[in-house]
Amino acid sequence: MRHLNTTEHMGQPTGRTLAAVGRQIRLPLELQVTGGHDPSSNRLKLDALFRVLPGTRLAGRSDWRNTAVLVKLFYNPRHWRRHVKRELKGHQLITEAGILTPRLVDQLYLASGDGGLLLYEYLEEGKSINTIWKDLEEDAERMKLLHSVIDVIALCHDRGLMQSDMHPDNFLLNSGEVYLLDAAAVKATGNDARTRILQCMSNFARFIAQFPVSNDANAAASFDYYRSRRSKESNGFALTDFLALVVQERRLRIRSYQRKLLRSTTEHEARAGRSCVMVWSRTVSPECRMDLARDPDRIMGQGKVIKAGNSSTVALVHLDNKDRIIKRYNIKNPGHGLKRLFTTSRARRSWQSAHMLLMLGIETPEPLMMMEHRRLGIFGGRAYYVSEYINAPDVITVLRQSGVEHREAILKHFERLFQVMKHYRISHGDMKASNFLYANDCLYVLDLDAMRIYRSDGAFKRHFRKDLSRWLKNWSGFVEIEKAARTLVDRMMNFR
Repeated sequence: MRHLNTTEHMGQPTGRTLAAVGRQIRLPLELQVTGGHDPSSNRLKLDALFRVLPGTRLAGRSDWRNTAVLVKLFYNPRHWRRHVKRELKGHQLITEAGILTPRLVDQLYLASGDGGLLLYEYLEEGKSINTIWKDLEEDAERMKLLHSVIDVIALCHDRGLMQSDMHPDNFLLNSGEVYLLDAAAVKATGNDARTRILQCMSNFARFIAQFPVSNDANAAASFDYYRSRRSKESNGFALTDFLALVVQERRLRIRSYQRKLLRSTTEHEARAGRSCVMVWSRTVSPECRMDLARDPDRIMGQGKVIKAGNSSTVALVHLDNKDRIIKRYNIKNPGHGLKRLFTTSRARRSWQSAHMLLMLGIETPEPLMMMEHRRLGIFGGRAYYVSEYINAPDVITVLRQSGVEHREAILKHFERLFQVMKHYRISHGDMKASNFLYANDCLYVLDLDAMRIYRSDGAFKRHFRKDLSRWLKNWSGFVEIEKAARTLVDRMMNFR
């Protein structure tokens, strides 16, 4: 893999060389530039990178004329000029509307003529709303934070603007004030009143959909607060329609996110060859990843085998100084192998499903790695899934040991799980009790290789009923629980 930094004797980086190296950019990165307010300043050095979109752009920190700046460098070989123009247009719309956004300090070009740079003031004390949200624990604090962002969203909509990439990382809190980021994604709303109302409500729903489903309990209050900050234009929009938009936007987000899970991103790295496809979390050490890639069976053999079945083998291993679970999906016989040749691997389904559940606020062991062995570059073979190890008993064990102490809490967790499955048309496929662990008031969902998400209501309802029926069988012999569980199932099977 080619790396790029200016300490090596490779000449000055150009837009083309930056595009060629993808994410493999080493710091410090020194660039030769032209233009700007001070033509005598022709060198800019990046000492931190915040984001790299391979082949297209990067964002980082630099000191420019003794001032800290955020640098956005655009270098897509064919489209960098258009990207710079779109960013500048968005920044102009924001500033003319009187909405807070980092000040544009300077505009530069790569001396090689194949890239453009926009320099913004660097807000040293700024923190993204997403980062702050994760650090807060009290609902009241979170609602106060949410209201401060909704103030900005409502102001944008009243001024005829929308941030189309509506996620919490595009809002920054600095010195008590919220700044709007990512100017390239800011666009004007439509002129027709009905179109504009639907655009704004969908845009706001997209923002609410970025948060876990548990936050939807506050969605009605957020909707009321948003309307109180808007002009009368939004008064005719019903709460039920808005909540439906939140579910719709979150479904779209799930589909988009699942596509990203199979390629290199800020969170994950992916490699694909003729004989193997791998995707892993960037939290996995390079040494661990290489050991797993070379011989996963050897590592499993060094651990403790928990399950040795025909279709899968599960081992508890020690990796990166932590206990991990490796699940190998076996090929049982030639007929089974033929069937698996043309289907999505169970490891891939587990990888995608785990990330989907976590995004929806459902606990499951953290997914760390997925690896598929291939034949002739396209046909499926053995596959492996690596995840966090949760040292906790299953729900049946907990209930047998504690009696009624945890019964109500466990059933509440299942009710919440079923509501999420119902809203987002998800079936599990194997609802036996051993696939649900319980500890510290958390219900962990395991064995995700049969999990599906459906576009059709009919197909979902059919599989969801099967899930509920199988889940109900777990409580045979637990008289008190069985009665409450049956009531819960009856309620969940009502789709009206």
